[in-house]
This record gives sequence, C-alpha cells and structure tokens, in this order.
Amino acid sequence: MKDAAAVLFNAQIMQIQKPMPRPKSQQIWILHDTEPEKPDWSHSVTFRTPPWWNLFNWTMFYREDSDIFASYGIVRRKLPSELYNRDLDAIVKAKPKKFVALISHCGTEGKRLEYIQLLQKHIQIDIYGGCGPLKWSRSDDKGFMHMVNSTYKFYLAFENSFCDDYISEKAYRYYKADFILVVRGGGNYTRHIPAGTFIDTRDFKTTKDLADHLRFLDTNHDAYMKMFRKKDLYTSETEALKTVHGNTVVWIHYQFESRALCEVCYRLNHLQKYSKTIERIDKWFDKRLCYFPDDLR
Repeated sequence: MKDAAAVLFNAQIMQIQKPMPRPKSQQIWILHDTEPEKPDWSHSVTFRTPPWWNLFNWTMFYREDSDIFASYGIVRRKLPSELYNRDLDAIVKAKPKKFVALISHCGTEGKRLEYIQLLQKHIQIDIYGGCGPLKWSRSDDKGFMHMVNSTYKFYLAFENSFCDDYISEKAYRYYKADFILVVRGGGNYTRHIPAGTFIDTRDFKTTKDLADHLRFLDTNHDAYMKMFRKKDLYTSETEALKTVHGNTVVWIHYQFESRALCEVCYRLNHLQKYSKTIERIDKWFDKRLCYFPDDLR
C-alpha cells in the first residue's frame, strides 16, 4: 500500500476504525461500491465516522454524481463486423413462451415480487429461482441463459432496490439476448440504453396498462419486430467475475470495472487537474439514499 498511487476502499464492508497513516501526500483515497446503500450496512460502516470524514479524494460509485462513474455494464452500437445477417423473424417466431423472470430474493425494498404478482393478474409470467415454482441450478448459468434466450419473448429485469441512478447487471447482461427487456428501477435507463429497445414500467400508470402493452406487442408481430430489429443494432458488455469452489463455478458476479479503472489511471496522470479532498464524505453518501416505490397498483 505504501507505494500505491491510489487506494480503493469498499464502502459496503469498510470496518477500519482508525485511519491508517497516508504513506505519501499525493496518494489518492477512493471510496468505491457498485451496490446501493442498504440499512444492514450503510449505518455501520466506518467511513461515516468523524475520523474518516475529510480523508477521501474521489468517489467511485454507480451514482452519476460520483467523481468516477462505475456501471455494471455498457450498451453500445454494434460494429459493422458484428452485424450478422440473421433471420430475426424466424428467431422470434420459434419462441414458444412469452414472459419470464428470475428472482432469488423475495422480500426486497423494491417490492419486486409484489409488483410481479399484480402483473400476473393480467398475464402469465414464468418465475425461476427461490421466489417461484420453476428451478434452475445457479451453477448452470450458461444453460439458463441459453434456455431463456431460445424460449421467451420478454425478460423482466426488475431491481431489488429503487435508488437514483442504480442500474444493476440485469439490464446490461441480458440486453444482448434475443428478447425484449422489461425494466423496473430507480435508474434513468434511457441515459444508458437506447430508447425504443426496451420497456420501462414507469411509463405505465398501472400494472394493467403495462400488461395491455405487453399483450399488444406479443400479438402484433410488426410492432414487436420494430423494437427487436432496433435492439439488434446494439449490444452490451459486462465482465464476469467467477467464484469457484473446487472445480465448480458457484457464483458469477457481473460488473464493468475496466472503464472506471481507466478513468482512475487517467486522473492519476493528471493530478494537477483532479486533485481534491472531499469534505464530509458521510454527507455526500447520504445525499441520495434509496426509496420505496409507489407503483404497486
């Protein structure tokens, strides 16, 4: 650490009571996390305590008011070499089912399961994971992705938490697949994903209104294909970080750290422009906490 140009502190697990001496005056300390604040950790971590208030130089979060924006992925237009001549009509017509969701955490701040239960009054949704009747091994991530991609026309990518700017790996990871995403969360999706290539629940007053629109797209092939063809012009990128036990992959965490870390390196090479100290890091952290949704109707 003494020779490092920068040190990243993970906000969610930070339990260091007393700040260590900074080995050199120009070493940059960065507070970092990609997860939204939650009551079970946001009030116990030590960076909120007075000894740490005025020691951090930069923030690196999913929040767009961070010094360095760290997202779970990116959506970009495909390169000419990536535009394959695929029979998109045949791909869609071969799908036997309509709507699917993967939910492993049931009681979430974002009331995700409750929203889906309201939606199920109007359309049938297959639910995989710990909160639904359909099961799939978490170690067979590739197989699940292949099954969903070849079977369903819509994937419900709903967030656990409603937090300003927060868009998790769900949207980025599944965007590149051959179905239409239905997203629900606190992030500004159109800022990061091209409009007209996904469906945002906040554009509908009630779950019935959303269900009516989904049924329209499902039964109106031309309308569905217009959105599907536009989406096929884009792709998404994430980075898979694997947790391995023996020879078995037990968990895969999807992030996109490379762009944020490149920004760190750029700033370190231009410290005269970016050098600063954040006053009261706890106040910055508390400025935009998460909230409960009001769309359960």
